Amino acid sequence: DKEQIGEFRVKQLSAPVGIDATPVVTHRFKYFEKDPKSQTHFQGHTKVRDAYNNKTEYFYDFNRRLTRVELFNEDGSLHSKEHFVWGDEGNLLNHYLADATGHIHAAKCLKYDESGNVIRESFFGNLTGKSLPIKLSPDKTKAVHNGCDVWETQFVYSDDAKNLLVEEILPTGRVVKYRYHPTKDLLTQKFVVHHGTICARTFYSYDNDAVE
Repeated sequence: DKEQIGEFRVKQLSAPVGIDATPVVTHRFKYFEKDPKSQTHFQGHTKVRDAYNNKTEYFYDFNRRLTRVELFNEDGSLHSKEHFVWGDEGNLLNHYLADATGHIHAAKCLKYDESGNVIRESFFGNLTGKSLPIKLSPDKTKAVHNGCDVWETQFVYSDDAKNLLVEEILPTGRVVKYRYHPTKDLLTQKFVVHHGTICARTFYSYDNDAVE
């Protein structure tokens, strides 16, 4: 990639983080793009150095969506990588963390309805201390249910144009229910239900400016 030096890009940040009010450089930025002259394809990466000269690199695709973050140790060796996998509609499908060897420690996979609402969030990781290793599908859009520990939360939305969250269903048997003003998108009631029994009720009221 070629370094891209743009007049409207931040080169460094300074802040009074020392022993007095003297500004200290906290971050320095360098930008790289595969084709700096292109007006439609912006694929590339950004290198960031902190106040201790530790490096972090951010990679993005031609839609300028973040695809990977690489963190480095003080000696310059790779520490870990965060990966972001996007769908054709621009929805984040998978966000997973791997160490320098490529071993995946955690993954959060998202499923959407036709309106783009998240209807299921699956968090994979060693939640019990006895989990099998996390494995991803060939296209890396999701983790495979291979016996690895997973915590899945489901979400239900209103069937009107507002797409308001009405239920949050946890794997413990707890359900959080939300109720709204009949003509507005203001939350009026919240119920926490555990195995069919209401455990908590919260009611909301608003003034004329819709301030709670």
